[in-house]
Amino acid sequence: MNTLHSICGLNNQAVELLISGQTSKASKTFQNAAQLLSHAVANGEHPHYKYAPEMHFGQSHSINPNLQASTFFVYDHAIIMMEPATPALTNGMLCYYSSVVLFNWALTLHREGMLGRETYLKKAASVYVRCFQVLAAIKSSEQTSSFLTLLVLNNLAQIHFELCEYSECSHCLKQVRSLLAVAGYMDCCVLTSKDSDELFLNTMLSPTAAQAA
Repeated sequence: MNTLHSICGLNNQAVELLISGQTSKASKTFQNAAQLLSHAVANGEHPHYKYAPEMHFGQSHSINPNLQASTFFVYDHAIIMMEPATPALTNGMLCYYSSVVLFNWALTLHREGMLGRETYLKKAASVYVRCFQVLAAIKSSEQTSSFLTLLVLNNLAQIHFELCEYSECSHCLKQVRSLLAVAGYMDCCVLTSKDSDELFLNTMLSPTAAQAA
């Protein structure tokens, strides 16, 4: 089994564990996938292409429970990786695969945080930021990176709100609004019309300290 197939397998296995409520096992499996990606980078298992190819993915059929807040929509589907059409491990593919694994791992920690463990919210925020940094490094106009960036920023905004970091929350939501405004953007992806409407509502109701009080 090549590296790409191994990463896909670990990611999708972890998604199943997460949805079934086995959060600890899911988190460990996502970490294993992230370590495999890091190992691939360290060993130069990829040619250095500037642009990332489009990666095929989809959202999990079931939601990750316990994520929705009363006043904020959180994207609660994990991201499933499709089997790669080619075994070639390019630099761009590594970036995409890394971003998906990091997003799912952050979603796992996010869930624990929403169950009352504030430390996990901070850990989730840290992993979301890492995911955002990976996506920002992709020199590509492909819609995959924009879609994932949208989800990362939305969920990160919710964590900032939970932690009473209102300025950071508003900053994230401004970026979400900009992504949603891109012409034709929402035609690209697996996001449902309901989800896109909820994301838009988040940006319209950008929380402030005064509102929270």
